[in-house]
Amino acid sequence: MPNVTFNIDYLLKLVGSKLEKQKLNEILYKLGIEVEHEEENSLTLEITPNRPDLFSVVGLARYLRNFLHQNKNFHYNIIKDTKETQLNLIINPNIKNKLFIYGFVAKDIKLDDNSLADIFNFSEKLSDTLGRMRKKLSIGIHDYDTIDKTIEFKLSNDKKFIHLKGNEPELFSDVLKNTEKGKMYSTALPKTNMFPVLEDTKGVLALIPIINSKRTAVTKKTTNLFVEVTGTSEDLVKKINEMLAINFHELGAKIYQINISGNNKNYTSLSFPENYVTIPVSQIGAEIGIKLDSSIIISLANKMGYEAAVLNQKIRFSIPAYRIDILNEQDVIEDIAIGYGYEYIVATPVPSITKGKLLDNTILFNRISDAFIGVGFTELISTYLTNEDKNFTKMRLDIPNKKDYILLKDSKSSSITMARTHILPSLLHVLSLSKHEKLPQKIFELDLIFSIDKNKPVEDYHIACVSTNNKQNFNDMKSIIYSVLLTLRISFSIAECKHNSFIEGRCASILINGKELGVFGEVHPVVLRNFGIEEPTTAFELSLSFI
Repeated sequence: MPNVTFNIDYLLKLVGSKLEKQKLNEILYKLGIEVEHEEENSLTLEITPNRPDLFSVVGLARYLRNFLHQNKNFHYNIIKDTKETQLNLIINPNIKNKLFIYGFVAKDIKLDDNSLADIFNFSEKLSDTLGRMRKKLSIGIHDYDTIDKTIEFKLSNDKKFIHLKGNEPELFSDVLKNTEKGKMYSTALPKTNMFPVLEDTKGVLALIPIINSKRTAVTKKTTNLFVEVTGTSEDLVKKINEMLAINFHELGAKIYQINISGNNKNYTSLSFPENYVTIPVSQIGAEIGIKLDSSIIISLANKMGYEAAVLNQKIRFSIPAYRIDILNEQDVIEDIAIGYGYEYIVATPVPSITKGKLLDNTILFNRISDAFIGVGFTELISTYLTNEDKNFTKMRLDIPNKKDYILLKDSKSSSITMARTHILPSLLHVLSLSKHEKLPQKIFELDLIFSIDKNKPVEDYHIACVSTNNKQNFNDMKSIIYSVLLTLRISFSIAECKHNSFIEGRCASILINGKELGVFGEVHPVVLRNFGIEEPTTAFELSLSFI
């Protein structure tokens, strides 16, 4: 989980309360925020990734004020009406809806060392976590007074600009190669010769999502800001834009929306839609496990930052715009439980009329695994998903009709297209990856395989093993099969058979109750070559459908 370091004095200043450190730590613990490290005037906290609003000291202070019942306003309608257009942002057609942009103007803000550090730390943490190292989201903060009131978002050819840490103009391509940010985030850019930029008549404002220009650098003397959020998900970009606007509003700034046009769109950048979750009073108490009336629930809702109202026998919760983690009523109920205090909720034993025990099949499967471990094999757990080449072609088997095995719909990778129909290919693939390790190598797996019977998917448990050594033959595997199956008291017989995956004359089928359920023998040299295995290998696979 992300770790964020906060200045304690600045945090308490924003909270507006004279909290002692011990009391602050107690409240953080109740809120599920763990203190990772503490120094004289700083706290390093572990913040759950689903609460990005708490990556900022402004958001954490708001959370604490709510919890201490020091907030009276839970509604953020912070767009300042004005007839003057603050900024026009034009999206060039060459962006082609592959990137989205929102933003706002924050005016009359007073910055100091603490607020400036938190603003940049917050934007960096959001870009690295939710933004997946800026591949999905990035944030830019500019000195509004240094830019034109019309800017363009576009893809540009390689050109020069003076970046934030530079003194001389450099090409975009050189910035990616030579700067710390360029090296760190260049993978977020598509592999083309075009670069996403923000530009006005004076030149480049930012190379998105890498670095801003030196011209628009923000300092403590800056009083007016232009904030832009870009990314590949319009919904995420819009929500983070609103979250940032609320934070700047709480720092005392006047917030103005901007006009954005292009790609057949024309919109303003801030909307703050009304989002509500309505839950029956009885459901809230029942799911938490305590009795709560509507007045207590509303008080707890305020404590957790919700505006709430009674509607008949239900409570309507207004979801703050900065709470992008709220997906459904369960998230709200969890917050009510946190507000109430888990330490006051008495644990109730779950009544049961049955006694848990292992299934008979599970007991037998465990015995089978123990038997193979006893003769020197190591257990493997591999994926159920494979492809036709590994499952059939490399095993010298014909690819059956597609109606006879389970295909994945809309697979995004040629390496994963189907559910496996036998286990041996998985074991041989592992041997191919470990061919440089010491011999002998002996591995086994007991797990599911899949097929289709009468248009219905069928699951079946198989046990399979492979053994590779420079001196390996049919009788070695035969002795292992006899040792394991007789130890498990499984009655069986063997018969000569032909199987394309094995050398003819050196393989046999396993019959149980007169039914052919397995095969073992020396793996065919072509199969070994297909998997890149250099030493002689024996293998065995048996269906456990007789159990």
